[in-house]
Amino acid sequence: MPYDSCFHCGLPVAASRRPGGGPVFCCYGCALASRIVGPQGGESEKAWTLLRLGAGALLAMNVMMISLLLYTGSVEPAAVPVFRWVMLGLAMPAC
Repeated sequence: MPYDSCFHCGLPVAASRRPGGGPVFCCYGCALASRIVGPQGGESEKAWTLLRLGAGALLAMNVMMISLLLYTGSVEPAAVPVFRWVMLGLAMPAC
């Protein structure tokens, strides 16, 4: 059986042509990533950087809101360690 390669990641995929002759993907994740990032090239790097910037800003806003709750004393003292672990989990993707 002949093999093609995935349009996004390059993994081998069993040759099954789509009716429209479009690109072949190995999984739904590659198809989704290709739709978000776009075709390989300079524009895809810009789109990927913008997506990472947006995700980082979203996570940073959540960390700031939780820290605001902790600084104002709006949280029960017993729940403070849980909130700190949540903030650590939100900040880990930035590492």
